[in-house]
Amino acid sequence: MEVDDCLDILGQQPFFNIYTQLSLIFPLFETSQHGDIVNTLAEGLSRLAKNLPWVAGQKTLPGGIAGAGPDPTPVFEIQATFITGGLILTFVTQHQTMDMTGQRQVMCLLSRLCRGEELTESEIADANPTRRGRIPLLNESEIPRSRLDLQAAKDPTNNPVASDTAPASATWAYFAFSSASLATLKHLAMQNVAAPRFVSTDDTLTAFLWQSVGRVRMQRIAAGTMSTLGRAVDVRRYLGVSETSPGMVQHQAFHTHTFQELAQMPLGAVASELRAAVDPSTSQLAYTTRVLATLIDRADGESASSLTAGIDPSFADLLISSWADPSFYGMDFGLGLGTPEAVRRPSFVSVEGLCYLMPKSPLGEIAVAVCLRDEDLLKLQCDREFSKHAVYIG
Repeated sequence: MEVDDCLDILGQQPFFNIYTQLSLIFPLFETSQHGDIVNTLAEGLSRLAKNLPWVAGQKTLPGGIAGAGPDPTPVFEIQATFITGGLILTFVTQHQTMDMTGQRQVMCLLSRLCRGEELTESEIADANPTRRGRIPLLNESEIPRSRLDLQAAKDPTNNPVASDTAPASATWAYFAFSSASLATLKHLAMQNVAAPRFVSTDDTLTAFLWQSVGRVRMQRIAAGTMSTLGRAVDVRRYLGVSETSPGMVQHQAFHTHTFQELAQMPLGAVASELRAAVDPSTSQLAYTTRVLATLIDRADGESASSLTAGIDPSFADLLISSWADPSFYGMDFGLGLGTPEAVRRPSFVSVEGLCYLMPKSPLGEIAVAVCLRDEDLLKLQCDREFSKHAVYIG
């Protein structure tokens, strides 16, 4: 079936012309099952393509947008890697076509289809959204450019560390936060949160990571340097979009403090600030998302705005995306192997200052993938406060 559909307006940013990878690791001891596993996955993918034709399609950006890279590219692919004692099932999605919320929903539907289940008409309709116009655009008078300073493309010569030297070597590493550690951090945060106010575990862990990375960076960067946190946020609920609808419907909540301020602020104060930015009663995300969508829609050729255009994570800033939704651990894909024992993002290109919270395990553990320059990563492992709560995995 030929599909001719547009990308979500937020997905038309060249920054998202990447693939998002996620691996589910299953125990597997019988090599005789390999053929059945491949057949089950192939049949499930065939059924998925019939129900969601766009998932089996190719992404293309006509018009030669600068930085968009080669076209066309597949929307969704999976790879089954058989290892001694296990199966690594890796899913990759073209990020301009869907964010992690969308990827989770597509994976969930595939898991059900692999088990032989049928999708309802409403589920099929929800999974094949009309992308054009689902983020309402604004009039010119409603767009104060000052509200989007962080998303306006900046002159790289203004970067205080810009030079001709090669980028510092950076490495990805995983740290595990147990259920007990997360509960302790939440308790510490709530000591500075007045009732009836609330902060989530996700707010708390994100705040803790920002403060911890700031502490180690402050050992080589001036304490008065501004550090901006860019926190990826699923904005469906703010815009009236179904929470199970695939697509790129993601924005960023930005927070800025000096390293010194971050070091001195109580954990609960930072977490409360993060909570206020996503709480529907106080959040501005519905408006700022519409502003950004409008600017992208009006851009000529090369977009001058993107979610992270004004962020420099290789210097003082940090980008954090939470994939902590535990539902990934409930997907079995009808393989007869049970549910995954671990869910991780596989190794990929180093991007200093990028951080992911992995899905929460059935035991309540969250693994955090963080990429830092080597000297900062070593200092983070040795940081007394950080190591009280996190266990280095590697």
